[in-house]
Amino acid sequence: MSLGAWKDQRRARISDKAKITVKVHALKVQIDGDKANARFRQHYTSGSLDFDGPKTLQMQRENGKWLIVREIVG
Repeated sequence: MSLGAWKDQRRARISDKAKITVKVHALKVQIDGDKANARFRQHYTSGSLDFDGPKTLQMQRENGKWLIVREIVG
């Protein structure tokens, strides 16, 4: 998915939400050169959605900045 498509999708998912709460627990980060994985337990609530479970962010360092290249839920 392109960055533009991801932004459009994310905007559609959250634009009508009055309140979003995200809590992160048990964060573990592994770095290997210019790649990293952040694993944690996320408690996300918004409207009728209430998710509490594991999440992984795969990241890549580009020009000195860490960018998320993939999100894995579950």
